[in-house]
Formats: sequence, C-alpha cells, structure tokens
Amino acid sequence: MILDRVTITGADDSVSWAKLDDLSKEFPFVEWGILLSERNTGSPRFPSIPWLREALPELTRNRRQLSGHLCGRWVRDLLNGDPIFPKKYPQTWASFSRVQLNFHAEPSRAKAGFFELLRLWPRKDFIFQLDGVNHGIFEVALADPVISAFPLYDTSGGAGLLPGAWPIHGYADPDNPEWLLYCGYAGGLGPDNLEEQLRRIEDACSPGSRVWIDMERRVRSDDDSVLDLSKVRRVLEIASKVVA
Repeated sequence: MILDRVTITGADDSVSWAKLDDLSKEFPFVEWGILLSERNTGSPRFPSIPWLREALPELTRNRRQLSGHLCGRWVRDLLNGDPIFPKKYPQTWASFSRVQLNFHAEPSRAKAGFFELLRLWPRKDFIFQLDGVNHGIFEVALADPVISAFPLYDTSGGAGLLPGAWPIHGYADPDNPEWLLYCGYAGGLGPDNLEEQLRRIEDACSPGSRVWIDMERRVRSDDDSVLDLSKVRRVLEIASKVVA
C-alpha cells in the first residue's frame, strides 16, 4: 500500500487559514477537506462564506491541497443536473481540484444531466462516498472516459464509526486494468487508532495500491465544537512515518 495523502475534513471558523497553512508547510501531504452545505454553512465543521472567501484564495495561492465536500441539497441538485453551488460560488468551486459527493448512506438517483455536468469539469477529480448504497452511481461515472471518478470507502456513511473490517479494494483503473484505482478510506480514524488501522487498511489492499485516508470526528474537540489542531498534528506525525 502506498499512502500519499491524509485528508483532514471539517476546517471551519474555529481555525484560521494561517494555521492550516503552517501545517501544510510542515506536512505537504495533508489535504484540507472543506464541508459545503447550504443548510449548515457557518456551523461547526461547515465554514462560513466569509471564511471561505478569505481562506481559500490564500491556501490556493500557496498551492495547498484542498478538496470540497458537497453535502445535502447541493449534492441533490448536482444529481438532478443543476449545478447550484458552482453557479452561486464559482470562485470557491474553482479552488478545489477534488470534489467529494457525500451521500451519507441515503439512496440517491442520478439523472443523465448529472454525468453531463461532470464532463464539463475534466480537470476535477470526483470522489464518490461508497457506503453500500450508491455504488451504481460511481460505477456509471467510472465507466465514462471523460469523468475522473474515485472511490472513498466509508461504510459508516459519514458517521465516523470504525468498520468491523475495511472493504476490500477491487476497482481497477479503466485505462490500465492491471492497476487498482486510486482510493480512499474513512470512518472512525483518529490519532488514538491510526497506526493499527493503517495496518488493517493495508491488509484490505493489493500490494502497490495507492490510497488516501480521510478523518473528521476524531480530530475535533471532545465537545465537537472546534477542529483540534493538536489532534491533527498527532495524526500527521503518525502518517508521516509511512506516507510516500
């Protein structure tokens, strides 16, 4: 297994972009996952629009790794072929080279217009949260030669729970079937269990698989009110021992 990226999701108004930038300087493999939700904007885990407008240009200018994680209505709009978020916040949308679609284990349907939209952004990688419910949408996107689609195995549906066993990664790269697709693992990871869970994730992957990991709940304060940068640092220090 080749671990090349650690996504820390949930940066919000509780932290300054400058502190994120400092950690990126020290740990270049970190990616900041930014949660985007129309209903929850400005609440814990979901940064406010002013925070986004200040932080994203600075982090982008410094070439920090960023991913946008669409939730709720903005995902449903996209599935219906209506790009509400990209149209309303074009500069924020342009900041992300990777966009994650969070289904939260809710059965979803994708209209043909959804896949037509994804083709409009061939330079973006689209991450599909695989939670045992919506694999079919990912597989249609994966079969499209224009769309860059990648799986994130998260059997907790975004609830931050460790699985009994990590899913076996079995999706091949369409351009080179001998190689497995770049994939991510999420669900219950944090500083107290990361070393052990990295070994378990490696057991679920074929040798040479390239992966990233994503975490959210266990790098926040005990009351869930703020992103805990001391926990984030512990995670990155552990990962730095094995990251490629």
